[in-house]
Amino acid sequence: MKSLTLAQLVDQKPDVVLVDASGVLYREAGAFPGSPGAIRFLQDRHIPVMVVTNNTYNSPAGIASRLDAMGIQIPADDIISSGFGLSQDAEIRHLMEGKRVFVFGSQESRYYVELVPSVTIVEEPADADVVVLAATIDNQVALFNRLVDALMDTVVTVICCNPDRYIMEKNGRSPVIGYYADRLAEELNIPVFFVGKPQSNFSKIVAETVKNRYKLNSFSRVFFFDDNPDNVRQLTRDTGIRGVLVQDTGLALEIPISEIETYQLEFAISAFKTT
Repeated sequence: MKSLTLAQLVDQKPDVVLVDASGVLYREAGAFPGSPGAIRFLQDRHIPVMVVTNNTYNSPAGIASRLDAMGIQIPADDIISSGFGLSQDAEIRHLMEGKRVFVFGSQESRYYVELVPSVTIVEEPADADVVVLAATIDNQVALFNRLVDALMDTVVTVICCNPDRYIMEKNGRSPVIGYYADRLAEELNIPVFFVGKPQSNFSKIVAETVKNRYKLNSFSRVFFFDDNPDNVRQLTRDTGIRGVLVQDTGLALEIPISEIETYQLEFAISAFKTT
């Protein structure tokens, strides 16, 4: 695994740069110091930048607005959220079409559900055919326990469109919706269908989106930056996109270098910045 700077990346004439959001561009306190400048560095050199994120708390417009407030200008059309998997993955879409759906998430999380044809969003999980676990929310532990109780004696399909189990916050790892999806599967003894990084179904969506947007025949000059080694490894294996692990931010901070090396990632960068 070779270290890489953005200046060295530019020398390789990338067609597109794909960037994770939380843990690469920002954390809960705001943008990492180098990330706004890094995005401008690429954009000033006419290198397209797209965000590939498991954020399904916000719609693409909401993500773009949040980034803009941090000094990072990326249009909503250049944001690929795992939430799109609900409508763009055929298997997941089939599970939801024409069904009553309860959304565990924010108001903006509903944006992704509403892209699926003929769904009806319901306000109580007991009324649902399908439960979509989209995002952690205020009072999530109490609400999750209510969800478990409501589903205990029902037959329901559960889909999680954000497989992240943890994110890094200032006090360490914090569990998020993928963690609660695993708990729900265990407590109810039911399967949960996942879409999002590092699932191969989402890798396919990313590849198709990038290929169609930029009319590419090869991903040999497409680079993907993420702080989660699992995400980098799986997307690169699935698509041939070239992976870059961001080591000094996010989840990579908690993984020993010796363990990261076993992933056989192609490149690493100390942080998402220009030098």
